[in-house]
Amino acid sequence: MRVSKRGVLLAAALVLALCLALCAALLVPEGHIVFEGNVIDLLDGEFPVVETLPGGQWINVPVFVHALTLLWGAAAIVWELTAKEVKLHRLTLVLLLLAGTMSVLCRPALEYYGWDEMTHRELVYIFSGYDRYSLSEYVMQLSTWFFGYMPYTLGVAVSNALHLPEAVILRTGSMVSVILYAVMASLAVKHTPRCKMTFMIFALMPTVLIQSSYFTYDGTVIAYLLLAVALLLEEMQTPDRRLGSGRSLALVALMVIGTIAKPAYSVFLLLLWMLPAGKFGGRKRQTVFRLFVLLMLAMCLFSMTLGTYDNVAHGDSRMDGANSAGQIAHILSDPGGFLNMLLTYLKVVGLSLFTAATASWAYLGASGDIATLLMWMFFIVCPLCSIGEQRPLSGLTARRRIWMGVLAWVPVLALIITQYIVSSPVGESVIVGMQPRYTLPVMVVLSLALAWPRDVRAKLAPLNRPLAFALLACSWCALYAFVADQVLRLYFGL
Repeated sequence: MRVSKRGVLLAAALVLALCLALCAALLVPEGHIVFEGNVIDLLDGEFPVVETLPGGQWINVPVFVHALTLLWGAAAIVWELTAKEVKLHRLTLVLLLLAGTMSVLCRPALEYYGWDEMTHRELVYIFSGYDRYSLSEYVMQLSTWFFGYMPYTLGVAVSNALHLPEAVILRTGSMVSVILYAVMASLAVKHTPRCKMTFMIFALMPTVLIQSSYFTYDGTVIAYLLLAVALLLEEMQTPDRRLGSGRSLALVALMVIGTIAKPAYSVFLLLLWMLPAGKFGGRKRQTVFRLFVLLMLAMCLFSMTLGTYDNVAHGDSRMDGANSAGQIAHILSDPGGFLNMLLTYLKVVGLSLFTAATASWAYLGASGDIATLLMWMFFIVCPLCSIGEQRPLSGLTARRRIWMGVLAWVPVLALIITQYIVSSPVGESVIVGMQPRYTLPVMVVLSLALAWPRDVRAKLAPLNRPLAFALLACSWCALYAFVADQVLRLYFGL
């Protein structure tokens, strides 16, 4: 088998990265570690912060994993963008697997951050048949959240059946989610005929990646919606090619599975109404398809009445003074006051929900400057880079882009109203509990609605490779800057 010169250079780069990561991990003295887990290896299967090599030298495990995946990712970016034909979906898969692995391994598995993550873990334990829960508890907790927890449930169930330690069980569940997210995101980048860099940079955003590696259903929601939107754009690329039954069911299934865990996003199913009549061979079949989509939308919305509805009927137990029934009565008694409060909230807070979304890195803090840079990249710069795209995308007309913008905003508005009813004290003049990260699943659709015209993008075609390299380098550095901050604070108290 003949090995190309580029292959030799790649192998050399990977070996060099391995050596540099090892050196970085060896330079951290064991005595400088202040994390209470200096005895963390005594916990149930938790990975040690430091390991002793045969020669007696200490190696810092989080620093080694962090540095190795960072350098290998950088090598992958250079390798792919210097190829004759750029395959962004392949690069997306590699980068997400590296970064996801780092995120899973570079923090203690048995630690959790906040009430939410603890609750998510408990539900995954129940759904996966973890031995501490009974059948009755499973039935009591069964809800549409199960679909969002599927990858974690699979990982936990398999590793639990193998009688692995609890820390390994948790990490296995997270890694299955990371793999699913990486595969779905890379398929989305592959299938979208336009805005590949937009899809890719969004998938690599720290907030989005962390959501897929922590125990939460947000990562699953984003993964399925990302692929569904990409397949929709692919179908719109060929308006006269008949839509097969398999592809139509796949589109609906992706939308349903992606939104049923959090039904406020299920309005995205109406994006499928943008498919032109030529995809169905006639108006009659198009009407039948649209009615089927409406039926699935109704099912997703009504699913809110199952299972966990009883837990929030009286308001979110985490919020003082919350009472759903009382809040609804208040709104009905003074609808004008409610609308005035809602409009004021949207005017003051609405835009910041989107701009702050990339700074909401799983409650661990983030740099506002880095978050602002990521948002500018995502909404302004990424759509200008047309590397690897198919052109032209004739189906994305101005009217359809407006429709996309409306459907991207409606779920956010629904979540705002829901948070007022469920989480805000009765009659409160502000809305409590609306987190910026709730806007993440709508951002790709919103960016498509705001995409630059083809003429502007065509003029920048000669700059595509350097622009793509700069975008990926900035995104990669932002992701690792976050995890570096996490590692320093967790293990070194900085």
